[in-house]
Amino acid sequence: MTGRRSRRREAGFTLVELLVVMAMTGVIAGAIVSVTISMLRAQSQVVEISDVLAEARAGLIRTQDELREAKRLYPSGGPTAPCDPRELSFWLDSDRDGLLQSDELVTYTLDVTDGVGALQRWTADAPTVKRTLARQLEVADVFDCKDEPPNTRVIDIAVSILGHRGLHDTALDGSVRLRNVD
Repeated sequence: MTGRRSRRREAGFTLVELLVVMAMTGVIAGAIVSVTISMLRAQSQVVEISDVLAEARAGLIRTQDELREAKRLYPSGGPTAPCDPRELSFWLDSDRDGLLQSDELVTYTLDVTDGVGALQRWTADAPTVKRTLARQLEVADVFDCKDEPPNTRVIDIAVSILGHRGLHDTALDGSVRLRNVD
């Protein structure tokens, strides 16, 4: 009988050994799942921030390109007034006919909702149809106009994207020199 007992002991694992292995496997699997979830969240944040930056860059480039083609600026305070730091209107002669039409009067503005800014564009023929060019912006001055001799107006454009989930603010800026613009 003694021989039979010793063979049974050597033939397999005890219940305690199996429970210890199962507990260790559970801890390792839990750690792997936790790290995977953290990595997926971080990747999602990076993609979101990248999209916001790309959108802001594209909006800034479009604003600069259109301003370079401007024929006349329309500051909100009149032709000799400094431009509004959060709104800029100008004539963009897109069909090059020399005639101002309502779809060629373009306005850019910083629209603020719940303390967050968005750079928007619209034309006089459809003032309720606003296209958002950049979002998640810091509420600050966007346009800075300066007159320089001879007959040159410099428009600096600056937007700052709000820090997102622990990241720092990101500033994008550009400058456009307009010569002989009314």
